Amino acid sequence: MKKLICYALSLTIVCGCSKESSPPVIPPTIYVAGYTTLIGGNDIPDYWVDNTSTGSFAANTAQSDRTLSTLALDISANGNDIYIVGSNYNNSTNLNVAVLWKNGIPTNLSSGNQPSAYATSVAVTNEHVYVGGATTSLNGLTAQGILWTDGVMSVLNNPNTSASISDVFVNGSDVYACGVEHSQSSTTFLTFASYWKNQVRTVLSDTTKVFSSRATSIMVSGTDVYVSGNYTDPSGKTHAAYWKNGALTILETNSLGSYSLCIFVTGTDVYVGGGYFANNNQQAVYWKNGVMTTLTNAYKAEIGSINVNSGNVYASGSIQSTSSSNSIAVMWKNGIKTALSDSTTTSGVGRGMFLK
Repeated sequence: MKKLICYALSLTIVCGCSKESSPPVIPPTIYVAGYTTLIGGNDIPDYWVDNTSTGSFAANTAQSDRTLSTLALDISANGNDIYIVGSNYNNSTNLNVAVLWKNGIPTNLSSGNQPSAYATSVAVTNEHVYVGGATTSLNGLTAQGILWTDGVMSVLNNPNTSASISDVFVNGSDVYACGVEHSQSSTTFLTFASYWKNQVRTVLSDTTKVFSSRATSIMVSGTDVYVSGNYTDPSGKTHAAYWKNGALTILETNSLGSYSLCIFVTGTDVYVGGGYFANNNQQAVYWKNGVMTTLTNAYKAEIGSINVNSGNVYASGSIQSTSSSNSIAVMWKNGIKTALSDSTTTSGVGRGMFLK
């Protein structure tokens, strides 16, 4: 705050100024979840705090272990507790088990004897832990959209459809989940972007149209519900999009296409992150109020999560520089890239991000 008091004496103006010092801006702690793939080996989960790896928290850290491949896809924090969700893939049984880690200690949300399951997102309050994901049939043709509340499983889709959940968000006492629901007839197989509020479904795309859509991330600001996703036009091209209270905004219409994976809203600004196809490359991009910013133009790059804090734009994702190189997990702050993994020994992917 600045106070300015001016005094006029004859023809001379004398200004006396006093300043009250503002409290220093404390930067947030940045958590990023992801995984690395050992060269010739399996997937190993990791998470980074302020760009520093904490080391794998799964049991299969040895390169010689080929039993499990483990993915970490999202992260959240509450107090001193760190929550991460993902899945363990058993190469012997060909089944995925959905897993929640709290401070590195795993809890299986599904059984290895059941059809495959995976967890994609986590939201934590002082009272509850919510996890979104899906279970799939043995043949992989049908799926159930799942919300776990403190480990208790709820199926969100109706018995006549298949679904999967990509993101969860908690606003007060309301629990939101978004994803895709599938509808299959004798002639068509369509996917419809949907979200659920307290397990009640809202369809975002027109089920009478022969096109597909998918919801990837959800956030509530005030009374407005924002959902990022992808829209497939009649020609088969996919385009990044978002919905505000059900109204669709397509973010680009170029001939090669794009996709979105995440959304963040602050004030009147809407940020959507994902990928953009151009010149035989896949660019890591985000849109702010519909205007695209390219963070990396590489052979293959994407943004998996985006957040804004004190005017700074943070994003996590991955970059593969060439078709023959390993990808690296990365974090961007205001467009400046920081590598999280080492491409000389592993291939890395950054996914969920949480700022505290």
